[in-house]
Amino acid sequence: MKRLVATLLLLSLPVTAGERLLITDVRLSGEADSPRVSLILEHGRIAGIINDRAASLPGVRSYSGEGRWVTPAFVDAWTSGGVDAPAIVRDRDRKPNVTAEIMPEMRSANRKGIRASFSVANGIAFDEDALSSTRAEGFGTLHLAPTGELLGGKSAVLSAADAAARDQVIAEDVYQCAAFRASGTGYPSTLMGYHAQLRQFFLDSKWEADLRERWGSGRPGPRPAFDPDLREGEAVLSGERKLLCEADSDDDILRWLRLADEWGVEIAIVGGREAWRVADVLRERGVPVFLTLNWGDEVDDPDEDSKSEESSEGDEEPAESGEDSETSAPEEMEEPAESEEPAEESSEADEEGAAPDEEESSVEEEISWEYTEPLAVRREKRSRWEEDRDGALRLQEAGVSFAFCSGKSSAEKMLEKVRTLVEVGLPAEVALSALTADAAALLGLEGRVGAIKEGAIANLCIWAGEPLAKKPRLAAVIVDGVLEELDIEEDEEGEAPNEGIELDGAWEYSFTNSDAGSISMKIEMSEDGAVKGEITVQNRFMEEPQTEKVSGRVSGKKLTLSSELDIEGFVVELEFEGEVNGDTYEGEVVWTFSGGSTEDAFTAKRKPGQREEVQR
Repeated sequence: MKRLVATLLLLSLPVTAGERLLITDVRLSGEADSPRVSLILEHGRIAGIINDRAASLPGVRSYSGEGRWVTPAFVDAWTSGGVDAPAIVRDRDRKPNVTAEIMPEMRSANRKGIRASFSVANGIAFDEDALSSTRAEGFGTLHLAPTGELLGGKSAVLSAADAAARDQVIAEDVYQCAAFRASGTGYPSTLMGYHAQLRQFFLDSKWEADLRERWGSGRPGPRPAFDPDLREGEAVLSGERKLLCEADSDDDILRWLRLADEWGVEIAIVGGREAWRVADVLRERGVPVFLTLNWGDEVDDPDEDSKSEESSEGDEEPAESGEDSETSAPEEMEEPAESEEPAEESSEADEEGAAPDEEESSVEEEISWEYTEPLAVRREKRSRWEEDRDGALRLQEAGVSFAFCSGKSSAEKMLEKVRTLVEVGLPAEVALSALTADAAALLGLEGRVGAIKEGAIANLCIWAGEPLAKKPRLAAVIVDGVLEELDIEEDEEGEAPNEGIELDGAWEYSFTNSDAGSISMKIEMSEDGAVKGEITVQNRFMEEPQTEKVSGRVSGKKLTLSSELDIEGFVVELEFEGEVNGDTYEGEVVWTFSGGSTEDAFTAKRKPGQREEVQR
């Protein structure tokens, strides 16, 4: 991870949010010959753009961009990190009289999965290190949202500045966040139950609105209850607030669209792994997609080797045809040689005795009994993975509005996947817009963030290279007008592995929490410290063991590993971090899933004598 260092300007003091700052000699586009300008920043906003690369203002500190490209800082369009959400109070009614033979009325306030009145602006829990690493990747704005509940609460747009929580909020109550999930046991716990709970809540919200209208006008009727959740339900039904609905499958997307039609509410989709399947419907309905790029680890292409062989054979064809034309003999000359071959072979076999038996035994020893999936199955898996990976390309072709977001992952991993999309064909300018202006528009902040114009918030990045290149070089980041310079000369890969560190082999893991189940790995390490291999997981949530790719890096004696699992349609991320001492690896693992994350201590031991190479 890159290390942020405070920029020292003129008087060797960091620029603070209340000061004026002049950014000179920067380009507003990626073209090397584009005009160079200067930007005036004041009170955390862009106060002016001067068409002079060497502008100066008396008494104003300046920083030279040295002709580099300045872009709006990235916008993470949806992240659940840093949310301190309260526990849901499931029952809002008075307890019934259990001694009564007949209950006079039904209990109406079962609120499992409902936390609609919660506002993220009142529950921000970012730590300084998390924001620092986020800025180091080029992000200046975050859309922070609760997750994992039918109605989890209201999202907020924050600045990634190192500031007090009250100074970070740019916009509050942006979306009401929804999902087909509810924490805890009991009803509802099925898809049918989730639909029923949402419908009942919206009916209660309409009834509450009618009661308040009658009470306010003095007409007969009971006094309305004080119920902030129902008030928020009214805001959704009236169109004051849009629903941001979590959905990865095309079936779930269509379910949300049908609920939107039923209740007349406006929605957007977050997740969107299979949104490309219903791209035409989304375009016609004007429904945007917040893409989490949750396509999982790459599936091996079963035809990759054959393609390379065909390519090499094609290159050798002229030489082979030349040899045939020079050395081939007439057929009548070849026949005697062919007739002599059996005799020679038999004589050799007689002399060597048991040679044929030895050959047969060696063949048997080379037979591998490891199960390999049929070629058609492997091709289908590769095809499906490519379809999900290329979903953003299909949405762009269909004209669907979308933005990129980290979700429950990290900003760094999200950018890696955005750069992968650019490599496979998504135009770089489209990807950059989805990280800046398009994301701002979907959050209702068009022109305020994600743009370089007078009056916009001064969230900027100064690049020493291409923002979406495979190895970008971010020279400086400005958030709320505060400049921080990055050490672009720093080795991003970290230090080399300690002498004697060798990780090749099979490892068995044990955990403090027994619910983690059984985990084993087969890994190999390259000379530069890169680690890759396979992880096999089996726990009570899985019917059969699951094997996926695992990758990471060793720096010194510190080893980090990561992998993704698909458990019953839910993506679970595993992050291992610890130290290696001989045949022991100890540390902590973080499981990140839809409902949040859990941590657990682990100890891994290498199996005795295991130094086998991991199959690629």
